[in-house]
Amino acid sequence: MKNYRKNDVEKTSVAQKLSKKIELPIDVLAGFPQIKITSGRELIVEGRCRLTEYSCEKIGISCSENVITVVGRGLNVCHMDSKALVVSGIICALFFEE
Repeated sequence: MKNYRKNDVEKTSVAQKLSKKIELPIDVLAGFPQIKITSGRELIVEGRCRLTEYSCEKIGISCSENVITVVGRGLNVCHMDSKALVVSGIICALFFEE
């Protein structure tokens, strides 16, 4: 069992070294979504994600092991591809679940 822990520590340190070398956050390397909010009117989720719920008042987005729920008024998905998802409208709240 100690061998597995040693390997996990080595892998983590390699990821951290790589993160520092190429100047990217380790979250990006791990595949976690990057979220940007512009003036409460636009939300950009970069990374692989899919819609789980869609209405004018609530949009559910699943990214890897996380679920992001956007609550607001007049919400609309204006762009979605394999790299990003863009939600526009009046954003009132964001909820994160693991």
